[in-house]
Amino acid sequence: MYRIDGATALSSLPTPAAAGTPGYFGIGSPGPTVVSADWLNMVQEEMLAVIVAAGETPSKTTFTQLRDAIETLIASVAATAATAAQIQAGTVSGAFATPAGLAGASAPQTLADAATTGWDMSAGFNAKWTLGGNRTLAAPTNSILGRTYMLAVKQPTSGGPYTVTWPSAFDWGGAGAPALSTTASARDAISLYCETAGSTPKFIASFWSGT
Repeated sequence: MYRIDGATALSSLPTPAAAGTPGYFGIGSPGPTVVSADWLNMVQEEMLAVIVAAGETPSKTTFTQLRDAIETLIASVAATAATAAQIQAGTVSGAFATPAGLAGASAPQTLADAATTGWDMSAGFNAKWTLGGNRTLAAPTNSILGRTYMLAVKQPTSGGPYTVTWPSAFDWGGAGAPALSTTASARDAISLYCETAGSTPKFIASFWSGT
């Protein structure tokens, strides 16, 4: 597409007349609608703006520029599917969540058992942990305000039972910190609601005693 370039074309865009009452084209009373230079300039500039925004140079001999420009602009902003890891981290923008991505994000991460065990919540908002001794759980990192997290804690098949010292970031309410089940291979669950994120997170904690 190219700007009109005939012998009578103006070299610069004239100032449009004051806006009138919006209307429609017609052929009846009060007569055929007169197509004004203002309206034609508006249509021309609107279409050329799309072409230029797509990085194309207006051409008098190419008749698909407007179509090509629209396709280019759509492709430039097309979102991609977020991965399970991106959904877990909750930090990616410009991507959409798919059912498969949401399902993958729910898969629990396995915490690396240690004397003081860490939990990076950006690597999975569900986690499982098999105790290898009496342990301390460090305050989780990279939590997201308003998100709910789940931790499944399991006693070993032999050598236990073991205890866990919970971080002060967990608010157990009036019930206080729970005691874990003591039978071999017993599993318990901790549900956490993040009410304060950041470097000193706070969680409302609840406990489910398993077997």
